[in-house]
Amino acid sequence: MAKYKEAAVVVLDVGPHMANPLPCLRKAIFLLAEGKLLNNAQHEVAVVLFGTTETENEVYKEFIKEGGDASAYKHISVIQPLMCPDLGCLGKINNITCGRGSSDHVSALLVGIDLIKKAIEARKLSGKRRILLFSTYDSEVEELDAEYRDTIINELSKIGVSLEGYGVGDGAPARSPEAASNRERNLQGLHDLLAQVSGSYKALPTELQMSALFTLKHTAGTAAKHTLRIGSTCKIEVEVYKKTAKENVPSLKMYNVPAAAGGSGIVKRETEYRAPSNLDRAVAPEEKTKAYRYGHQLVPVHDDFVLKYTTGKLLELVGFTDANNVPRWHYTGECQVMVGQTPVTARALSALVQALHRQKKVAVLRMAATAKSEVMLLAGTPCPARSAAQDQQDCLLLNKLPFSDDFRQLAFRSFQDEHPTKQHLRPTLEQKAIMHQLVHSLQLAPNISAAARLTAGGVQGQEQLKPEDTLNPMMQRFYWFIGQRALDPQYQVPDASEDLLAAAVLDQKPADQLPLTAQRALEALPSNFDISAQEQQLTTTAFGAAAPAAASAASADAGPAPVLAADEGGVRLVSAVGTAHPVEDFNTLLESGLLDQAFSGMQGAIISLVDASLGARNYSKAAEAVQALRAAAVKHKQPAQFTSFLDKLRDSYKPNPGKRDFWKLLMQQGMAPISDDEVEGAGISNEAAAEYVRKHSADEEAAPEAPKAEAAPKEEEEDEFAGME
Repeated sequence: MAKYKEAAVVVLDVGPHMANPLPCLRKAIFLLAEGKLLNNAQHEVAVVLFGTTETENEVYKEFIKEGGDASAYKHISVIQPLMCPDLGCLGKINNITCGRGSSDHVSALLVGIDLIKKAIEARKLSGKRRILLFSTYDSEVEELDAEYRDTIINELSKIGVSLEGYGVGDGAPARSPEAASNRERNLQGLHDLLAQVSGSYKALPTELQMSALFTLKHTAGTAAKHTLRIGSTCKIEVEVYKKTAKENVPSLKMYNVPAAAGGSGIVKRETEYRAPSNLDRAVAPEEKTKAYRYGHQLVPVHDDFVLKYTTGKLLELVGFTDANNVPRWHYTGECQVMVGQTPVTARALSALVQALHRQKKVAVLRMAATAKSEVMLLAGTPCPARSAAQDQQDCLLLNKLPFSDDFRQLAFRSFQDEHPTKQHLRPTLEQKAIMHQLVHSLQLAPNISAAARLTAGGVQGQEQLKPEDTLNPMMQRFYWFIGQRALDPQYQVPDASEDLLAAAVLDQKPADQLPLTAQRALEALPSNFDISAQEQQLTTTAFGAAAPAAASAASADAGPAPVLAADEGGVRLVSAVGTAHPVEDFNTLLESGLLDQAFSGMQGAIISLVDASLGARNYSKAAEAVQALRAAAVKHKQPAQFTSFLDKLRDSYKPNPGKRDFWKLLMQQGMAPISDDEVEGAGISNEAAAEYVRKHSADEEAAPEAPKAEAAPKEEEEDEFAGME
């Protein structure tokens, strides 16, 4: 049984006014339930809808049975009772639609409280209890009197429920003046309620905020107990928690559909090693060992653990340094947080944290997490508690520091080192001011007062892309697809353009969507900076010719820069025409203006394919490459070079019995020289080009007749053996 359990009751407004935000909220609630199904199977979820056309809840039935007035509980439906979520629960959430009924959030809240109360009475409902209330709060609700409000407060406190309110559209314009007045009054009542119970409130002004509500996987913090040693006499018992850890998208397993009928369908992989001297015998596990490649030989290392330097479990203070000496970009790895184990040790650690904070210092510590762990150097950054009233501790944030070997040495020229003729490249004061304005206008955390932040509608004044509030779009997209595919095996991957979260976090914004101040700063750039478009010039020298004389020797030695190419296999860098994807590489280099490199590389790739071919295995790919080369020669008006290369192929492979089939394949495809009809001035008429193919095809057909004259000796040899007795 897991130590941590949770019961969450989602109370969602589905009235007619929720038509626009409902798809985003439905997806968020779907992911909440799916995350618990996959990662916290012991958690329980219930879903209550209000504003539905029908009525389906126990409170309404009880009031009817007792003869009371249950009109307040009409148009409220419990579509998912409080239980562990399953595929049926996901299907119900996926089918949520707007209703035509009218109800209010207070009555729906009481139905949610009733679900938790009855679950507590029926069974032991341990762990955290939450009610998540989603509504626009702009419908007319009877004003709560003090007695009714106290009843709700007592019920929430009695069963230990945390109330989380989500204001759909709060911060956006209301649909009518009456709705705006209702929202203001209802939110005031909600805030009064939250002031007396455990809970929180979050405004959801746009659909983007609605799409980024819930983390799919909650990892409970696990403490590692250490003794912080300061010198030889001072010891502080502390606990170290992992604060950040990269959450990767789950990996996919190999699956076999036919095998799934009789089992799980999971494909297992087994690796077997065989020695080159005896390929018939598998090497036993005890006969293998690790080795280090030392030049051309391997040095066996039977126990690589002995090469590590270990000190046992360790946490000690080395010294202090100015905070400026440890910039954040020196941090490597994950962040950890150190707190005291007991009130006494917490007070001792707090004194250290406060001293570091006042003097703007950072502690440098040496740590080994376990007895077999490698020793790390850590920077301990002081993090004082924001408020002692909130029961927070002062703590140290631990970040791993790099060693000298971890740094990458980068040498950049300064303006002082530039040639006097290039001093004009130094930015002027005006240019610096323009860039400063651009940076200031695009900052994600606006520097505004608290009052201005409150009057900004809760949107413009908030920091954007805060790590604590920004969900991983790829994680959300992955789980959404898996959940939909589990419900519908034919479900296809949704278009990325429809994903609001991915578009907001990952997509590049057009210039016309930037803030007005940023657009003005960008418009000022051309008049203050020498900005001009540089077009690449296509060279027209012969294939494989040397670079132009204007090119420097240094650039010639360095070679052309690789070109980025994207295809169905992914993204790759292309610096030459290879034999794996010759046509794709050739076209990529042509599009980048590297004409000489493309044509010379294509010729080499074709020859390599043919020479390395076992039989006719590579002939089709090589012939396709020749076709691409010919088409490019026509497009770039280089007929003579292609004709000379075709003659080279003829001279190399037509007389060669082992490669003659490749030349025959070219002739069957009608691979003729480029004629005047295709490129003006080619020097070959259309009739001559056609005659070239006929002539060499006829020679090819006659070529196999030559060996027939040597058939007689073979027959005589057979007769000679046949006559032996």
